[in-house]
Amino acid sequence: RRHAIYEIIDSEESYVNKLRFIAEKYIPLKDDPDVTLPPDLEEKWSIIWGNWWRLLEGHEEILAKLKQAFEIDLDTVANVFIAKERHMTSWYSKYCENHRKAQHIACDQYRDFFEQVRQTLRDKEDMNSHLMNPVQRCMRYSLLVGTVIEKARKDGLQGPGMAGWERMLEIMRELPMKTESIMEASRIDNLETGIRVTSLGQVRIKGVLRLSVINGPYDPSSNPAPSQLKFEQRKIFLFDQMMLVTEVKRSGKVKAGDQFSSMQTIYIYRSKVKMNNMRYFSSYKYSAATSSNPADEEDELLFCVVDTTPGANVVYVFDPVDTTTRTQWVVELRQMEKQQMDFLKILQNPVAGASDHLGVPAETTKKSAKDKDKGRSDSRKKGKLSFVTGKSRKSRAETEALPRPQSSRERKNSCPDAEAAAAAAAAAGGTGDDALDRSNKELKKVHSEMASSCNYDQEAAQAVASASLRRSPA
Repeated sequence: RRHAIYEIIDSEESYVNKLRFIAEKYIPLKDDPDVTLPPDLEEKWSIIWGNWWRLLEGHEEILAKLKQAFEIDLDTVANVFIAKERHMTSWYSKYCENHRKAQHIACDQYRDFFEQVRQTLRDKEDMNSHLMNPVQRCMRYSLLVGTVIEKARKDGLQGPGMAGWERMLEIMRELPMKTESIMEASRIDNLETGIRVTSLGQVRIKGVLRLSVINGPYDPSSNPAPSQLKFEQRKIFLFDQMMLVTEVKRSGKVKAGDQFSSMQTIYIYRSKVKMNNMRYFSSYKYSAATSSNPADEEDELLFCVVDTTPGANVVYVFDPVDTTTRTQWVVELRQMEKQQMDFLKILQNPVAGASDHLGVPAETTKKSAKDKDKGRSDSRKKGKLSFVTGKSRKSRAETEALPRPQSSRERKNSCPDAEAAAAAAAAAGGTGDDALDRSNKELKKVHSEMASSCNYDQEAAQAVASASLRRSPA
């Protein structure tokens, strides 16, 4: 097991050295006065390397922590990667989004230039190999961790140590899938301005489905029968925030047995549906009067997505062909619709929405709020303030009992102007300067009390907002 774990660290160091070689030898060429770049290449330089420096810095940090963990406790090595799960997903999603363009520029458009650089540096790897290194690295992690787990089971490892390795294996199996989905989505051409696949969240599901697009709104009494619909094959990408409809278009020659042959597939963007404007129907209903085909009644595979964007009103009718595919898509769409509804509830009523999310009945929440409002009202009528003892000042019960802001009339009555204060002081026998000093002190005191009241209410509002956000599924 020790040797298998060391292999992870050793290969990580080799990977960091490859990243550093590019960062020190290739990337600085743009600013080297002795190197003349071909026309237009300088403008495309950042596209080729993308977030290469971020990859290098991140993996240098990981390598340092891996070596430290290896010396202290072998099986804490997995925790280093577990802690960096979100960071690694972000790094490689960003890199893979740019990968196709980078390969086209470096390996096709300016191949001769980079070949000359390779020979000058006596580099054994060409640009295609360098650009593929990060992609191949994130795919190799699962193989290395799988070997560790195999040895650990033979050693009888149990408890947190084994749980850590198993969790790392899950992460490293998901990482290539996520990055591969981003790489595939990055091959969508003609995307609308402003749409970036890395800003749409994770790809929840994707696939080629038969699709028919009709004008809305969705109305079962007037929808055309399935036999009257024209279906075409479309590649659908369902992101956290948007559904993209594309047309498959193959380009270039595909080598037999090439594990990256799918990269030759290009997708042409056709349309989109934002998640907050999406309405899902688990079946396609239509009027029997529009059907002349008895087989229509037996077609239970169809489901619909409606774009409710103002001015759009488009109905997407999907034919998944088989039950398994239908189940996969229906489950994802139903879950996303539920999350969207929960999120809208929280936006409309943060406290009630969070209570619903936690399983607290809405009636209980409303009743409790009314009781608290009544208690505060009674307390104010008696001229008293209610405080909760034994709890933090930022707890919900206490923040609701904090003093309310003063009204404009109360502030006016409680804040006599400086001249009135000076006159009162003069009548008491003080000098004009003394009266003014005393009036200023009184004003500062009142202002301080008012500011304290405002601060308390700000803290109360922040506490309630923070509590709602912590309970929000979004």
